[in-house]
Amino acid sequence: MKNVYVDVGDYVSPGKPIGTMGRTGKNAYPSRSPTHLHIMYVRSYDGELLPENIYSDLLNAKIIY
Repeated sequence: MKNVYVDVGDYVSPGKPIGTMGRTGKNAYPSRSPTHLHIMYVRSYDGELLPENIYSDLLNAKIIY
């Protein structure tokens, strides 16, 4: 990410920007695609963190500038 607006452990509400995407790191140099994102969403169930599939939520999300 180019900019990060949250810290580890922060609670974020829907619509709150968590950062801006950018082209950084070793794989940013090759011109393949304008950008990409790796994201994981986990939910706590009685103290155990379990990942959830948020792909459909991302497809339906709106872009906030």
